[in-house]
Amino acid sequence: MTGSAMAIAQCRASLGGAPRRFSWFDKFRYRRTPRSDWVEREDPLAEILKTQNVLLTEGQLVWGAIVQANNDLFVRGWHDLPAAVI
Repeated sequence: MTGSAMAIAQCRASLGGAPRRFSWFDKFRYRRTPRSDWVEREDPLAEILKTQNVLLTEGQLVWGAIVQANNDLFVRGWHDLPAAVI
């Protein structure tokens, strides 16, 4: 098994299989992200935000990569900003 395959296997083992249950602390730690002002209600991103609890409890853990992001995402701040993720 390659290093990256081992890493994703360890993440999947830590997260556990679906359906997942989270403690109060973990629910707080993985709290819902509110819809930002720049996200239109009809935007597909708004649907992801509405169903994020289902994604957390039922979703499948896979590799992803940030391909484009606002530089301000990498500094502490109060605002959500867009990024493209694959």
